[in-house]
Amino acid sequence: MSLENFIERELENIEKDLMKPENWGDDSIRNYLLGWKEALQEVKNEMGKRV
Repeated sequence: MSLENFIERELENIEKDLMKPENWGDDSIRNYLLGWKEALQEVKNEMGKRV
């Protein structure tokens, strides 16, 4: 699996996790997911600049 595919899959999983009602009330989980999403987006953007 390429790094790009991994990032895409993880971003999809994060979106799914953010939609789960059990994660709505826990700010620590939500903040973790949003932080991970932001970091992955940053890596994806940097990779795009190098192609």
